[in-house]
Amino acid sequence: MKQKYYTILLVCLLASSIFPQGIYDSYRKVERKLLADKKYLNVYAVSFQPKQEELAALSNIPRAESGGKFSFRIKDNVTYQIVILKENYELDSAVILTVKEIEDKAASSSNFFGETTGASNIDSVTVLSFGDLQDLYFNGSPFYETLFDVVMEKLKVEDPASMLGITGTEKVNKGRGITALDNSDFLNFEKANSIHRYPKIQSQKQSAAKRRGAVDAASTDAEYQIDVDFSHVSFFHKSMDFGFSAVSAEANTEAKGLNFVPYQPMTLSLGARMFMSIATGTPDLKKDFILDAKILGRLRLNMSRTINSLPFISGEKPLLNVGSGVILDVKGSRMYGLPAFNIYYADGNVDVSRSFSSIGPADSATGFFTFRQWETSFSFFWNSGEDRLLRMRMDVGAGCYDVYKAVYHNGTTKELVYNKIKPSLTFYVNFAPQNTDFMGASFRLYDNVLTASLWMKIVEISPLNIIRFEGSYMSAPIMRSNYLWEAPGGSSIVQLRYRYGLN
Repeated sequence: MKQKYYTILLVCLLASSIFPQGIYDSYRKVERKLLADKKYLNVYAVSFQPKQEELAALSNIPRAESGGKFSFRIKDNVTYQIVILKENYELDSAVILTVKEIEDKAASSSNFFGETTGASNIDSVTVLSFGDLQDLYFNGSPFYETLFDVVMEKLKVEDPASMLGITGTEKVNKGRGITALDNSDFLNFEKANSIHRYPKIQSQKQSAAKRRGAVDAASTDAEYQIDVDFSHVSFFHKSMDFGFSAVSAEANTEAKGLNFVPYQPMTLSLGARMFMSIATGTPDLKKDFILDAKILGRLRLNMSRTINSLPFISGEKPLLNVGSGVILDVKGSRMYGLPAFNIYYADGNVDVSRSFSSIGPADSATGFFTFRQWETSFSFFWNSGEDRLLRMRMDVGAGCYDVYKAVYHNGTTKELVYNKIKPSLTFYVNFAPQNTDFMGASFRLYDNVLTASLWMKIVEISPLNIIRFEGSYMSAPIMRSNYLWEAPGGSSIVQLRYRYGLN
């Protein structure tokens, strides 16, 4: 197909040198051939709705073939469809073929989330033909460069729609509850929520620079990245980036496999996280298998006298002692058509010699301990529409933790009293207007306890410095009585989170 395209285009260029007026007839033949023949699998389209600040660069575009000038416009029910040839081993970058303006004239209004209501009456018009765009390209027009940059930015966050058997009308109407077939949703979620660095997808930018013969601009990435709040800290430096993998450090006061807010486990976990992209060919984060693994050591902290005095935590002192040990926390992107997955495992030696929190008088006290926790789940992603305003994720899986009962009377005796597998369900939603992560929430139900969390960006000092407000509330057990090792009532934590270089 590419050979046909190049051959026809070469004929067009030769003809234009002899018959200048006939070049546009040849362009029209190329356009009809590329867009009508459904065997051309690498003809795709991206949807585009310009922002106000982009209009100046997309106004009064000269149309050598169609005649006159064209200006993009902003209207609720108008979408532009940019048809392209995708980058491949013969094309070092995408090629823009045509631009269509698609208007739903019967759509009456939009709701809060930007979804239109009313019956559809689609009107599709080609506003920039193949000949118009070829003229802009060969004349080095900044209008073509602007459109090309728009396409590259769109390809970073979404997959283009194949034109194989897909009409413009279907393209406009299909965008309700879409799911990416590659790693885009996984990467978008982790970029917004992870406490560690996730690299930017740069392959499209590099292709654009190569096509234009330009030198890549200096990276805007910070030399180091930090994510810190009252309960955790992570750190990454560019010297820890090895290309196909990167390493960063982490410390936290959480216990992921248990129903605790931070600090309640009375532990400190320290260790390293490795991000690895496993590619079978040319590296491409959107298609490669991504592995994100942490190995942490967990140490006990005696906070039994101070935990209730922390001003950002409310709730009763925990009764379950979390033991020291080693933690393996792994998540991976889609592989062999399966959903993304999560595996958490923590284990340590059974040592009940010292209880930070116990029940009863000192000469006959009872303490409860947990040393092993595990949880595994699959992650399913979907979006409210093609603009990905609402980005949703659901984790479905199961978990288990053990509980030992230790009695300190005439020596110490211990007994395993609990070790059951329970289902877990977590729902996440991120609100990202104009592809900017602004707010997120999650709801987790595990062992009849509901944990609700919320974060919101409140300050942004340049793209590198961001401050968020975060809060979590963990309920009392629902539809069951408290275990002996559970403190009565719920608990909560509020904190500020500072992110440097992670946007």
